[in-house]
Amino acid sequence: MAAELYVCHDLKSPRGEVSQGLPPVYRLVPIGFYLALVGSTFAMCWFEMERRKAVLEALSYSTQAATYQAETARIGGDRGRIDALVIRATGVAKWLEGAVGLQPICVAVSRGAGKHANIIDLSLTRNSELPEQVKLELRMSNANSEVMDATLQGIRDLGVRAYSAQQSTELDQLDYKATLVWQKSSGQGRQSGEN
Repeated sequence: MAAELYVCHDLKSPRGEVSQGLPPVYRLVPIGFYLALVGSTFAMCWFEMERRKAVLEALSYSTQAATYQAETARIGGDRGRIDALVIRATGVAKWLEGAVGLQPICVAVSRGAGKHANIIDLSLTRNSELPEQVKLELRMSNANSEVMDATLQGIRDLGVRAYSAQQSTELDQLDYKATLVWQKSSGQGRQSGEN
């Protein structure tokens, strides 16, 4: 073994041409990196939790909005039914106000019929263009001319005059048709004329 081993121990000697080591402050760089990594992980988890909370709140708000819309539709339906009832009630009230003047005529006809005569049909129709005119159609059984005269006298006592009267008798039935007009001097006539 003729070759000799040459060991060089020059690596440990200081050399001026080689750069020096980093300052001790740069040892904080890996610590800062790991702290940033932990902080960003924490921030990511926090953002994800907030995102999930926001999604749940959005679902809650959309469910609440749907509930409110359903309730609004229900209330609108209830309001529509109430408005329809108000319209019907107004119609009934107008009918009652209009019938106030007709009620005394009905009472006079029923009183004039007496005990033995039967009223088969009584129709009072008010003309919409001339509300002071009422068309009377009366059908009675077991009635004679005296019963009819008493009935007409009761109507006249109310301040109502009969025009275009038609009276017919079939077997035991008496038919009477007339147009009733309130006389202006009567308080009832003014009341029914207003209605």
